[in-house]
Amino acid sequence: MDREPPKEILDHLKKWKINSAVLRFFHVLFLIIIIVTSVLVASRISLPINNFDEINWLAVIVAISTGLFGGLDLGSKSNSMRRAWRVLNSAVIRYKEDPTFTINDLMKAYDDGENTIGDVNAKI
Repeated sequence: MDREPPKEILDHLKKWKINSAVLRFFHVLFLIIIIVTSVLVASRISLPINNFDEINWLAVIVAISTGLFGGLDLGSKSNSMRRAWRVLNSAVIRYKEDPTFTINDLMKAYDDGENTIGDVNAKI
């Protein structure tokens, strides 16, 4: 049996997967920026960048990246998105293949996924 789930469910499944990947990308990007710029500042490596004081600029970049990294909690949000996607993806597969899995079961999986994602919690 191969029933097609509602388009809205499939749209959310796609969005959650994309959102998870984007959040993970920025999570890793900020982490790399933090590590690289922290090492450069700590080692006092001077880079030929016009006449600016490179170390001060790198320190600002470290501070901003660290604030965004910790304050936005991108790792947790990415993990929540991926968990929600897994719940809904599993339900979509069951809905398509198992005639006893109802639209109400599918909607419950969607609700569970939304609850897993939760709200955005900015930490200051």
